[in-house]
Order: sequence, then structure tokens, then C-alpha cells
Amino acid sequence: MYEAVIIIPKGQILNIGKVAEQYTKSGAKLEGQVDQVLLPKNWSLEWIKEIHVIPSN
Repeated sequence: MYEAVIIIPKGQILNIGKVAEQYTKSGAKLEGQVDQVLLPKNWSLEWIKEIHVIPSN
């Protein structure tokens, strides 16, 4: 899993909402009801300032 620091330029419009509960192909349940941020279509990769690998437990 990864975590990123993304700097959004001033004036960009973001859509923020809750993720619905989902199941993966293997049957694992993803709880949902957490925040998600939808970036604009064709957003620039230059917005990414850092990427971190998050180890699995």
C-alpha cells in the first residue's frame, strides 16, 4: 500500500465524499464510510511531492 503527499494548486475543484462498502475479487470486505478525494480528470503527476510505502501487517 502507498501513501502520497499531493499538493493541489489553488483554484482546483475537488470532490470529497464517503467511500461505499466494497468486496475485492478474493472476497475481502472493505468497510467503506471513510473519506475519499476525487482529483480532476487529467491531473498533473507534478502535484505528487512524496510517496511512501506503507508495510502490510
